[in-house]
Amino acid sequence: PRNSYSNMSLVVSLWRRGRRRYGLPVMLIGAALVMLAVYDGVTGPYPLASLEPMGRSILGRRARAAPAPDFTTRGQRPHGMEEEMGMPADAPPAVEEVEVEVKPVIENPEHQRARPERGADVSHLAGVHSNDLTRHASIEIFPSKDCTGTPLTITAHRTEHKCTRCFDACRANYADGTATLNRISSFRVLYTGDGPMPAEWSVSSFNVCGGTFAYSAADMDKATIGDSYRPESGCVKTGEHPNMLRFDGLPDPDEIYDAQTYRVVYSVESSTYFAYQSYANLYAFEHSNQQQSPPAAYTRLLTSSEEDDLSVANGGKIPTFTSPREPFSRSYSPYNKPTSLTAYMESDVSPTEEVIVIIDPDNWLVQNIGPIAAKVRPGQAVATAAFYDGNPLVTELYQKHICKNACDFIPDTVAVPYFVHREDAKKIAPLWKELTKKVFELFKDPVHAAAYQSLQPGWCAEMYGYVFAAAELRVKHTILPNLQHRDVDGKITWDEAMKRRIRMIHMGRAWFAKDWATQHAARWVHRPAWEYSPPNTEQVWCKCNQTAADERPWPMPPNIDFTSNVTLTLLHQSELEYGNAPMNKFRRGYAGTYP
Repeated sequence: PRNSYSNMSLVVSLWRRGRRRYGLPVMLIGAALVMLAVYDGVTGPYPLASLEPMGRSILGRRARAAPAPDFTTRGQRPHGMEEEMGMPADAPPAVEEVEVEVKPVIENPEHQRARPERGADVSHLAGVHSNDLTRHASIEIFPSKDCTGTPLTITAHRTEHKCTRCFDACRANYADGTATLNRISSFRVLYTGDGPMPAEWSVSSFNVCGGTFAYSAADMDKATIGDSYRPESGCVKTGEHPNMLRFDGLPDPDEIYDAQTYRVVYSVESSTYFAYQSYANLYAFEHSNQQQSPPAAYTRLLTSSEEDDLSVANGGKIPTFTSPREPFSRSYSPYNKPTSLTAYMESDVSPTEEVIVIIDPDNWLVQNIGPIAAKVRPGQAVATAAFYDGNPLVTELYQKHICKNACDFIPDTVAVPYFVHREDAKKIAPLWKELTKKVFELFKDPVHAAAYQSLQPGWCAEMYGYVFAAAELRVKHTILPNLQHRDVDGKITWDEAMKRRIRMIHMGRAWFAKDWATQHAARWVHRPAWEYSPPNTEQVWCKCNQTAADERPWPMPPNIDFTSNVTLTLLHQSELEYGNAPMNKFRRGYAGTYP
């Protein structure tokens, strides 16, 4: 599947080129340093007990201390399991019993806060309504030493890749096109609201680019140049050029926001591969504290000649819109994504919500996405950075080969999740469909395929189709960090995920600590086709396995990383809630799809 393998194939490509250029020893040293940087400090005590079903985020249900599922009750071990799991065909199916402490779910964890209804008076929470932040609080930065000349203005809602309510000089230019990096010689804090700026608000400055690169709290403390800057500070003349400015003390955007209605949608076919993902996706939506006032909505977009048995309309559990397959999808299945969205947006039951949240079936929600949907406006969407973010070939591809209406526009290098205004989604969807096909056909030419190889154009055509469709309509995207955490993004702890306010995972694999896996979960340990397991872990589950729908490792060990925890918890809890989709005419084998 695309998001798990595309980035690794890019890494492999870069590795091969680097090895030829720099030699194997240098590349091995570099790889070791990267692994140390990615995984350093994430192996501490984990806050969840093995049978606690993600209680600090997936809400509304107490942990059920269920034993590991007995797969033998399904008649026989699923076909292919021996090969995938590396077990002899006559290996006993029993799982070793493990005593694990069961902790109660926290019914109202700290991050679950009451949210005001739309239009409610919330000014008492911070002295000013959240919408006033961008209007009233700002910073002006100058290349001059005395706050003269044309400033660059930074609002209190500015967001960078690695921080919110902050400005990173590594990623910006002044109005004349000169870089701001190491060129902030003075700045001043402004507040244009009634009365003085609230006492708890201030600005801090740092000598690092904390919005571009990740730093620990200790490193940020060391990088601090000054803090507590306010309007009364006047013109701040910087002896040491700051490269990051941050607003401090402002109200939490998850506590105060003007809620908009939103609907979560994703595209699937009818198959075993998509069935268990859809069940886990639905369970995550229903148990992740999504917005209640106004309520969030949810639709599975099914490509099929008829409603399948998972659809509510056919007696199933999942709210579904079904549209027929177009022949082109037989040669490129991701074409179903723009095709089904187009059919939905043009149908008699098209969504009325203000914001359409487009995810993949393996995007499983962890926290309320209402505060993100609240940022969307017509012409202004929100998304995460794609693996090709910063690659100039994306703009070149668009401007040389694709554009018709907005050839001066620089496309935003984004990926799912997409938060798009309903009216923009209506226009983007059919154009997305058209341009996906155009990009796919373009790269049948080996010359173009070679020129843009780093963009992985074959499988990712629909990603560029979306990006270019938005560009043609001049729809801009605010690129936010932490909208999702992928299995290939490195191990993080639960506490780190909550600190970052990660909204969803993009699942693919799960790992157990090597010693625990060897002693208690050997049944599920298997060697992946290519090695990606983090240090001192064993891979115990992968959506790439033919057995992924049936073999769901449980219970979990302590000290398990965040993404593995969420993945296995949702697989387990959704199976308890909805069961396992049976084999029938809609599901023929693992990946076989219904017409």
